[in-house]
Amino acid sequence: RTVDAALQKSPNSPLLHNLKGMVLRSSANIEGAREAFLRAQGLDATFYPAVQNRAMSYVEVGDFDTAAKVYADFLKANPRHESALIATADLAMRRNATQEERLKAIDQIVVALPDSVEGHLMKVGFFEASGKATEALKAAEAAIAAVPDDLRLLDALARAQRKAGQSDQAIQTYNRILLNPSTSNDPYLRQAEIYASRADWKSARAVISRALARSPDSADLRLARFRLLVLEGA
Repeated sequence: RTVDAALQKSPNSPLLHNLKGMVLRSSANIEGAREAFLRAQGLDATFYPAVQNRAMSYVEVGDFDTAAKVYADFLKANPRHESALIATADLAMRRNATQEERLKAIDQIVVALPDSVEGHLMKVGFFEASGKATEALKAAEAAIAAVPDDLRLLDALARAQRKAGQSDQAIQTYNRILLNPSTSNDPYLRQAEIYASRADWKSARAVISRALARSPDSADLRLARFRLLVLEGA
């Protein structure tokens, strides 16, 4: 009732029509909700929340194809909308799409938006999940070429390098990450793991010691130090 009253005062508000759709959806009036979402989009073709809500109303009942069409229609007019591109790729992962279709949906993101960190992470993750270490590494290298200093992409690159057997390069990549004073302890731990896998205990201990100097109360780092001592003495 409150939403309807507000709509009487502002009948051309896409925000209120979207809100009405959400209320109707919560009360299981799916068709009424879809009409409200569509009305909101009709008032403002760039109003993405209504597009997303309308698509999700189909996802919730397993109608992935119609949901995909909702996003596709929106992207025709807004081809560089990152959230819609990501949602399309995510939907391709959830529905019964082929590997080629899934990769194509991800490629749409990085082609339209070369600086999309999320798009690049999805592409690296796609190849990792497919067990394609070489392709994952190539995707991570392309990501860093496009967005050189993003910590998440650098972490993805280091991970891909390790899986591709390029441990020396992974160590250097972790060094780049560690130049950022706000980074977490994870890069220290991953770098120490590489040294430990080579039985280079001195280097592994040095990495953990540097990490403990900045985070002396870290339980994870103290546990890592203990494990190194056990492994070294084994």
